[in-house]
Amino acid sequence: MPAAPVRALSVPEVAPGVTAEGPVPELVDEVRELHRRCHTGRAHRG
Repeated sequence: MPAAPVRALSVPEVAPGVTAEGPVPELVDEVRELHRRCHTGRAHRG
């Protein structure tokens, strides 16, 4: 797989002082479904 055209940023690089926790096992299925919907053009916008 080719390298991404952008550099991945960590939470502290984007929002200094913000604490992020994760991954959260209880949310894995929900987040996976959100990603699937987003990438298939089926995300709810509103």
